[in-house]
Amino acid sequence: PGQLEPFCTAAGRGAFFSGAPSPAMSGRLRANLSWSLLAQVVSALAPLVTAPYLSRIFPPALWGGHAYAQSAAGAFLLLGMLGINHHGSRTIAALGKDVAARRQVFSQIYTLQAIVGGLAFAAYLFYLLLTGPGILSLIHACTVLSGLLDITWFYQGREQFRRIGLRQICVKAAGVALV
Repeated sequence: PGQLEPFCTAAGRGAFFSGAPSPAMSGRLRANLSWSLLAQVVSALAPLVTAPYLSRIFPPALWGGHAYAQSAAGAFLLLGMLGINHHGSRTIAALGKDVAARRQVFSQIYTLQAIVGGLAFAAYLFYLLLTGPGILSLIHACTVLSGLLDITWFYQGREQFRRIGLRQICVKAAGVALV
């Protein structure tokens, strides 16, 4: 009773639940969840494979420098991508199959991402000038630059999680192979 009453059905389900999903939707949903789960498992296992080897090769001081450079680069990457992933995926999903509108909106969002990401990269370079650029900080500049090229939000909006999962798996596998 009360405020929630208009949103409930006799069976107690929410108004947004209209019964069992269609078989096609169920298969697509299952596939998207599977790819997303597989990518997350690979992302979690990659450090477990590489960390023991790297800890024997590199001294503890280098690990600290790496952690510091990685956290600084991650902060600038976060600054450059702030809100773009969420806004982009929601906007692309809302457009559905309208290809012309999707192209226009993609161009607008990607232009915004490039401008904001470029500003974040410039701020990172300025930060490096102030703190003295170390080789690890320069290597992690690639992390900040990756924000300019990341269009995962587009594929999330199109519900192409297989493509996202395969890319993440390939990147992690390449990282493990390079170690």
